[in-house]
Amino acid sequence: MTTSRRLAPAPIQQNRYLRARTGISIEEIARHDGVSKRTVEQSIQRVEAFRQGNSIEVVNEALSNSILKNKADMDRSINSALNAKRLVKDPEDGTYRSVPDHRVQLKAVDKLVEIAKTVQPKPGNVTKVNVGVGVGVRTTETNYLGFEERLRLIRAAMDAPAKIEAKTEVDDIAPPAEPTS
Repeated sequence: MTTSRRLAPAPIQQNRYLRARTGISIEEIARHDGVSKRTVEQSIQRVEAFRQGNSIEVVNEALSNSILKNKADMDRSINSALNAKRLVKDPEDGTYRSVPDHRVQLKAVDKLVEIAKTVQPKPGNVTKVNVGVGVGVRTTETNYLGFEERLRLIRAAMDAPAKIEAKTEVDDIAPPAEPTS
């Protein structure tokens, strides 16, 4: 059994932690579970401690330390793989000659890239919010109108009373002639 698995909080403790995070008071959780307020506080503390000790940053640091600790051995292994050769029999004279083993060399390059990705610093926690097509995006520097804004303008134009601008030109017309009898 691994250390992190042995120290993992029990499901009931995780449940108490989640309920506390959603705003339910410690007293209410204790009353619902039939335990003391101190037990609920300990459950929350245990989950928080576990989360801190098993964050992605801790895991990445452990991986980086392991790689750095074994760097000399890894360098030798990768150099050997990058210079891998294989024996090939010459069909004409039956002698063997050494040629580069490209399959092994390419695998070594793949592993080297994988290791480089692992030890490279990662950006901090970045929250990406996908707000859709222009929803909630307001800019003052451009004339960009998002979908919601265009729809709002179209609806306003449809709801507005129709205004027809027209000019009527009237010629001076002589009054109709009076009928003669």
